[in-house]
Amino acid sequence: MTSCKMACCSRKCRGIFLFFYGLVGVAVGILVGIIFLCHPQLANFNAGLWGLISFVFALADSIYGLLLWTAWKTLRKGILVFFFIGCFGLSLGSVAFAAYLTFAIICTKDGAPLVGTLYLVCVWCFMVFKWSMILTFNSALDDRAGAAERQKQQETERVESMDSLSRGEKQQKTPESVAEEDSEDTDRLLP
Repeated sequence: MTSCKMACCSRKCRGIFLFFYGLVGVAVGILVGIIFLCHPQLANFNAGLWGLISFVFALADSIYGLLLWTAWKTLRKGILVFFFIGCFGLSLGSVAFAAYLTFAIICTKDGAPLVGTLYLVCVWCFMVFKWSMILTFNSALDDRAGAAERQKQQETERVESMDSLSRGEKQQKTPESVAEEDSEDTDRLLP
């Protein structure tokens, strides 16, 4: 019983942390998107776009944390959705990070002026990777915890059914008790 209370507290605390940490990521992602897409002197379309993509995955983390914090029973049914969203973000962020980093290194050899902005885009690709990693890790962790809880629940149900069956066998009627009940029933029916 104590371990269950500790696991629930841990899950709730982790949900609170994910929710507020995700909100910070949402705010920063929106700010970066607005600054790099709208400010004329800092115009960097790629960094702004990846900042907004980072905002989407931070929002997914925040939603997951909120559900983990408040509605764990309903979340258990949709954990795989968050897991696959995280896996998609992991692949997207890692491929983009590698592509932009490679392109930045190649442009450095040629002396192209866009090198500094490409490294900045790599930072935001890594932020997408980070938010996706957090989402994937937490959903996989909670999926395992949910599977363990389901297994414990099935075991307790099986033990309870075995106990009720064993009690039912002890309470089976003997032929003498059946005959006595029948005679009592007939005595009640006769005036």
